[in-house]
Amino acid sequence: DDVYNATEVASAVRRLRDLGLCRTASFDAVQRKDGYVITIKINEQPQIGEVIIDGASAVPSRDLYAVIQSKDNTAVNPKTVQHDIASINATYQARGFLGCSVTNVTPPEDHGDPLIFDIQETRLESIQITGNSLTKPYVILRELDTKPGDVLNTTTLKDDLRRVFNLNYF
Repeated sequence: DDVYNATEVASAVRRLRDLGLCRTASFDAVQRKDGYVITIKINEQPQIGEVIIDGASAVPSRDLYAVIQSKDNTAVNPKTVQHDIASINATYQARGFLGCSVTNVTPPEDHGDPLIFDIQETRLESIQITGNSLTKPYVILRELDTKPGDVLNTTTLKDDLRRVFNLNYF
């Protein structure tokens, strides 16, 4: 014979809420002569109409969609969204892209609204060659695959520097 315990029910409702599948969860307990009637009220998270990754150009979108767990036509889960942010950022970092990350997430407000991940990619504004007195700047610049406007990639920069130093002018 179970006895009603408000603390245990509140703890169970809190665990339900912590799963991330509902916006709110609460309960009411009404005492009757033969025991308690417990009603748990939940407000579900909205269903994602479409997952959109906006602003990605350096990493193909299909590669980013492959590393996230949020999918179309499923309930949005804040814990999953946090995991997705970390996965997208890790994908950029693993490919050598410096300073590229998810800067904003717009969750669906209602069922069928999109879940939008906004990506900010760091672009190289300009390349300036200084300190060279004998070597013409174009000799150095022709060794660089990195161009102004490119998304900053440490792997490409290392390769560029290796080619410049292999000229044996420095």
